[in-house]
Amino acid sequence: QTSSMTSICVRFFVARSINRHIEVDDNKHGPMAHNLLNEICGNDKHKESEALETAILALKTRIDFWDRIHISINAKKSINSYLFSV
Repeated sequence: QTSSMTSICVRFFVARSINRHIEVDDNKHGPMAHNLLNEICGNDKHKESEALETAILALKTRIDFWDRIHISINAKKSINSYLFSV
């Protein structure tokens, strides 16, 4: 019972933290990033294109990073499940 309550509390905390992070990103970081991009690139289309390509690469790398963490966690759960069932 305690373990399930702890799990619920952790899930709530993580969900709340993620939602708060999204709010901060949307309301504060978004406009700051937009201003920085305008300051660095100005009206230079080549710089804008490079910035876009770099942003896409960064996002793909971040997704790959979290995918690998997810795979690792699932592998450990699978191993633990096997070890404790024998």
